[in-house]
Amino acid sequence: MKLMDALEILENGKIENIPFKELFLNVPIDKLNKGKVGQLLEIYLGLANTPNALDFEDGELKTNKAKLNGEPLETMFISQIASQVDNMFSGMTFEQSWVFNKIKRMIYLPVVKLSKKPEEWYFKPPIYFETSPDDNFFAQLQDDYNNIVFQMKNSIEKGDGYLHTSNGKYIQIRTKDSKPYHPIYSNHYKKYISNKNFAFYFKKEFMTDLLKNSTKYPNII
Repeated sequence: MKLMDALEILENGKIENIPFKELFLNVPIDKLNKGKVGQLLEIYLGLANTPNALDFEDGELKTNKAKLNGEPLETMFISQIASQVDNMFSGMTFEQSWVFNKIKRMIYLPVVKLSKKPEEWYFKPPIYFETSPDDNFFAQLQDDYNNIVFQMKNSIEKGDGYLHTSNGKYIQIRTKDSKPYHPIYSNHYKKYISNKNFAFYFKKEFMTDLLKNSTKYPNII
């Protein structure tokens, strides 16, 4: 499915502010109550659950817990880094990176989860995001990526030899793992550089600025 086809379905369906129990009428209540928002959206869109790197043929679908006005309450996962760290250390630019490929086109949907019952959750209006080298978002994300690579190298070469949380304005890397943990081995440094897996995340500042740039969220200042 193409991203713009999905966006048309979401906007024509006017899905915002509709409780999940009404929006997902054809979803069994036990599946609904598991609260796996991404899977519910895939069902709604008729999107095949595949092992592809992207949710759509040409972009990503992202959801995140939000306040009543749509402001983000959490950071938002992008991708694990273990398989790519040596490429990052070897000069892979932001535009060449798998990170850019994951985030350059996406649909973002804030989710209001005030209730403990997923059937009472609801979406805020969807936002379409696309970035390219001639816009401000790209410039900041590229700067963040470069700074994060610098921080990673600095931690390994001049710190304790291990990766740590590294931040830009819009994105960061930090640990994301579960037992049994998955330490990252770097062929570039010929040693383990972490005791857990790490991942890229969007920081709340990114989603907030997305809302500020959208006419759908006039109350975000």
